[in-house]
Amino acid sequence: MTDDDALAALERLGLATNEAKVLLGLQSIGTGPARRIAEAADVPRSQVYPAADGLQSRGLLHVQHTNPKEYQALSPDETVGVLRSRLERDLEAAREGLQRRERDQTGADETAEEIWVVRGRESVDARVIELIRNADRRLVAGIAEAEFLPDAVADALVDRAGEGVEVLVIAEDPAIRERFADTPVATLDPPEEVTDDENTSRMLLVDDDGMLHGVRGSDDLPNAEETAFWSQGSGFAELIVSLVESSVSGEEGTP
Repeated sequence: MTDDDALAALERLGLATNEAKVLLGLQSIGTGPARRIAEAADVPRSQVYPAADGLQSRGLLHVQHTNPKEYQALSPDETVGVLRSRLERDLEAAREGLQRRERDQTGADETAEEIWVVRGRESVDARVIELIRNADRRLVAGIAEAEFLPDAVADALVDRAGEGVEVLVIAEDPAIRERFADTPVATLDPPEEVTDDENTSRMLLVDDDGMLHGVRGSDDLPNAEETAFWSQGSGFAELIVSLVESSVSGEEGTP
């Protein structure tokens, strides 16, 4: 990872550009006055002071009130810990705000869409994990390739199986099935007609009324990513679950 990558990452975490530059520059010298930081960070000296004040308010550096002031960097692990704690607090505040708005809905439109679309690998992963956590009785997950089974999804399946939910993973790749060895998760080879489907990335059935169907991005389309269609608590989802469950039950019963 380059300094530009680190700078961009710090900016995404909420630091202003000069704050991120000062933080990186100070890390390279450990301790020093504004003059040395300006040289190391390639920031005008006059801009070091407000940037350092901002970093101090976030708990990302120490200040010694000498003449001139001396600034001291935290260790990389300490810096990441502070940023992580702040991010987790912000995420929790956002979640509470979103949930509050959701609870405040009254007289919502009863004709809401039954099928929803989510795009991008990380977004699909997040929706899959949320659906897994919502399961009360049974989960059936079909995985086309290992790249569509990140650790967080595999761990969520194992956790729910350990909590008494019946979990079945259907995968042609033996390495995927091997990931669930010595866990409460059952595995199964897919039927032949399923293995011929080159477009599906993954499928998930949740209890009797939840489903997700992932579709691979196409190489013919620039920046195309995985797309997933999902539904829960709808007549459409119940129909899809019923049809696939019948197929899976037949395959499980095949000698």
